[in-house]
Parts: sequence; structure tokens; C-alpha cells
Amino acid sequence: KGIQFHNQRERESKTNPDIDKDKSNENYDFINDGNIDYNERVKEIIESQKTGIRKTRKDAVLVNELLVTSGREFFEGLDSA
Repeated sequence: KGIQFHNQRERESKTNPDIDKDKSNENYDFINDGNIDYNERVKEIIESQKTGIRKTRKDAVLVNELLVTSGREFFEGLDSA
């Protein structure tokens, strides 16, 4: 839930004063057109890919976040075609 709150700017950050809410419209999601419920979507994915009948452990790690970033030099060197 914390990742969802952060990524979708659902709450005011008390620990990161550098977040500029005026630029939130520049954020984008490669998969979804709008905000989603991360917990609901993760559960849907897990259920659709289950191969056995065992329940998921209560303390199981269900998802991890991944951030891909690069410096300006990398993007400037890309072919614009």
C-alpha cells in the first residue's frame, strides 16, 4: 500500500519535501491508464498464475518495486528514429 500511496501521490509526503505536486501530471504508468489498487491487482495476478491449491503464506513477499533510471547522457546518445 505504501508504494501505491507514493507512486500515485495519494497522500501528502511528510518525509520528502522535494515532491512537487504541480509536476505529478508528468508521471506516467507504462501499463495502466489511471490509478489502480495495487493490492487488488497483485492478488489478481497471483490467483491467475497459481498452479497448486495451497494458500499463499500470510508473511509472503508478494511484490517488490523496481525503478529504472539513467543519466541525461544516455538519452542524448539515443537515435531519435
